[in-house]
Amino acid sequence: MSTEMVLHVALWLIAAFGSFIIAQVKYELHKHRSMLEAMQREYMRRDDACDRMDNLKELMIETRDRLNRIDEKLDRKADK
Repeated sequence: MSTEMVLHVALWLIAAFGSFIIAQVKYELHKHRSMLEAMQREYMRRDDACDRMDNLKELMIETRDRLNRIDEKLDRKADK
């Protein structure tokens, strides 16, 4: 075996190993990118959650006030 042939085999092995590493990195990058897209689709931002919670609190306060008014009206009806 000549030194030139050994050099070619060594370069071929290095290229094969390098392409394998690049393929693995590309696969991992694709996997992380799809996980990121799923997180963006499924989870909401903290600001959005706070806004929804504020809206929910307002609705509950409004509901409580309405129930209190209904209760007062029923008490007045029962007193008559």
